[in-house]
Amino acid sequence: FFVDHEAEEHWRLDDTLKPHWTLDSLCRDLEALGFSIVHRSHTTGPWERLAFELSHIIHKRSRIAFALLVPLLKGLAMIDTLHLDKRVGDGMLVLVKRTSS
Repeated sequence: FFVDHEAEEHWRLDDTLKPHWTLDSLCRDLEALGFSIVHRSHTTGPWERLAFELSHIIHKRSRIAFALLVPLLKGLAMIDTLHLDKRVGDGMLVLVKRTSS
């Protein structure tokens, strides 16, 4: 649970979809590749992003503080379930189906 992973040491800041695609542009590109979009949505909003960033900062500084603050951070992330406009968050969910050719 508290083990550092090698991937964290080699994490690239541009190793996510968000800097390269919006939800609309990602769906357009997937459709151009022959997929049909079954479902699309943003999955996280600003509160979950804040909880994620704080958890990484706290974890690097003190694992004990991290362990004690996990319930608070999870609660902060859960606020996003009440936040309807998730366009400012980070997560994108796209369920696709390969169209027959």
